[in-house]
Amino acid sequence: MTLLVLCPSYRRPKAAAEVQASFDATKALDTKLVFAVGVQDSDSYGNLNIIAYPEWPMVMRTNRAATWASKSYSYIGWIADDNRFETPGWDEQVVKALEKPGSVVYGNDVVSPGSKPSHVFMDSRIPQELGWFLHPELRSTFFDDVWEQIGRGLGTLRYLPTVRVNHLYVEKDNSADFAHDMAVYQRWLRHDLDADLARISRALRPRRSPR
Repeated sequence: MTLLVLCPSYRRPKAAAEVQASFDATKALDTKLVFAVGVQDSDSYGNLNIIAYPEWPMVMRTNRAATWASKSYSYIGWIADDNRFETPGWDEQVVKALEKPGSVVYGNDVVSPGSKPSHVFMDSRIPQELGWFLHPELRSTFFDDVWEQIGRGLGTLRYLPTVRVNHLYVEKDNSADFAHDMAVYQRWLRHDLDADLARISRALRPRRSPR
């Protein structure tokens, strides 16, 4: 199977249904969308495709779902439930861009086109090797900075301006997390980025056939 898109959601079933509707109306391939939700919240999501976990933080739910998905899908994406897909056949463009091993791809979020990957699609071997899709020490910010650094470091970061994944930016107060997440990000840049890039690069090397 090719591409699975993860969308964490917390007590926002209406928003999730809108994401699903935009996804179904625009995808061209057998691309899947799965919502990672808390178990106490799960019934409200109706017939949407969900994975329910204990009331874990969003990062933990996403990483657990990514661990599962990376075993079955070549590529994994991440969006928030305030994203909406707008471009017909967007997944064809994304999958084509992901053909280069180790690719990290993002589209036009309409609000700040091309500035940072506020949503992302990547080679599933990246989170599989790292053991995480969202840096596990982050709380709610700097995910896009981490993805950008990984893509740039691998030389595979690609922006697709014609793939519109509108970010409606639901207002959230992340001020309590910002200082913590900035410190985590800066520490990762100084101490772990190079080692993580080396690990990913080794995992991406073609395996030699036994003689």
